[in-house]
Amino acid sequence: METEIFVQLANQQAVDNALVLHALEVAVRTLEAHHGLTVHCEDDVFQLDFEPQLHIVTPAIHLIKSGAVAVLRASGVAKAIDLDMDQQTTDEGCVLRALHVASYTLSVHCGMLGLSEGDTWTLDFKPQTDMLWQAIALMGVDTSKPLRAPIPRRDSEDDDHDAPTL
Repeated sequence: METEIFVQLANQQAVDNALVLHALEVAVRTLEAHHGLTVHCEDDVFQLDFEPQLHIVTPAIHLIKSGAVAVLRASGVAKAIDLDMDQQTTDEGCVLRALHVASYTLSVHCGMLGLSEGDTWTLDFKPQTDMLWQAIALMGVDTSKPLRAPIPRRDSEDDDHDAPTL
């Protein structure tokens, strides 16, 4: 009987690991596919630069694949991990930060107007962000509470050139 429970837990962990891995891989493919795309937002036209985010998200895939991080469901216990930290001290923290950065980045750009060779379309990253949020929740983060943006914003009038960046 105890072996059956162990096997069920191991199977569930494998499924959860696969979901987190898939969410990260989808995020990387989406960021790579849209990197350099010209977009129109309000009165501004610019190219998307997702290189800093890719440097955060891509290594997290290796952490999951290597087994360095495994999704362990904590029944009813939300993790108290600071997703705002730039330098995570644990592999799990690095994976959580990668999920958070990817979700935030895609959420911010969702709804922008893509421009390419005379064609325009609205960027829709909702399926990707939903998958990322599911992965964040699987890792034990309470997603019912608001999370701060993982990327510091800099106002154009801000003279602080030493402000942290990705």
